[in-house]
Amino acid sequence: MIPLVTRLTRKQKLRTTKLLVNKSQRRNNYSSVLVSNRGGNQYATQITINKPDIHNAFNEVIMSELVYAFQNINPQNTRVVILTGNGPSFSAGADLNWMKRRIKLSQAESEAEAVNLWNLFYSIKMCPVPTIARINGSALGGGCGLVAACDMAFAVNTAHFGLPEVRLGLLPSVISPFVLQKIGVTHASRYFLTAERFKSPEAKRIGLIQDSFETIEDLDTLIDKLVVQICNNGPEAVKPVSYTHLTLPTKRIV
Repeated sequence: MIPLVTRLTRKQKLRTTKLLVNKSQRRNNYSSVLVSNRGGNQYATQITINKPDIHNAFNEVIMSELVYAFQNINPQNTRVVILTGNGPSFSAGADLNWMKRRIKLSQAESEAEAVNLWNLFYSIKMCPVPTIARINGSALGGGCGLVAACDMAFAVNTAHFGLPEVRLGLLPSVISPFVLQKIGVTHASRYFLTAERFKSPEAKRIGLIQDSFETIEDLDTLIDKLVVQICNNGPEAVKPVSYTHLTLPTKRIV
């Protein structure tokens, strides 16, 4: 059982996540993320990581844009958010070139980067409307963290999942609270320690995702159905439901 801790207020969350916002994002000038209505539904926002050439692996720019997109979701005109990736992958986690640049950082700079990474997952977890991960392909490392941070997650059967950090000599420290909360200590212990890859049926069995589908069309049919159902519910009732199970630490874990 993961211990219950004090929850951050909405005001505290916003103050924390605004660390990543810069002038270009204030002008909604996204370079690596697409933000649009899903299927013409004005109440459904789809946020797409748009770096298929690097399998939607994230660096400081993508993290900044994702945080900005999620912290600016307005529950007055958005009822649900879908997070997905463009191309064959959902997200391969951290960009290796970004990780190489981090080697040269000072300890203080490295800690600041870790806080920024935490803010990415936390901004998704604390989104004021329900979040759905549309897993169109592999979700590895931090990509699994994105999946775990969402309220619901659905995938194609061929998607691969994995937590390969220890294979690289790293600890999955930033994503671990989100993954632990989603799949529990028993399953997390295995996949944190072995760095095994697994497919959608296993991800469903351990609780990382709710279901998987043979084709992307079947996946989208289910997501569109859920979007309609969520939008038909009372927004003031739906909004707090995703907070009721929140058991995340209020301090930095770096």
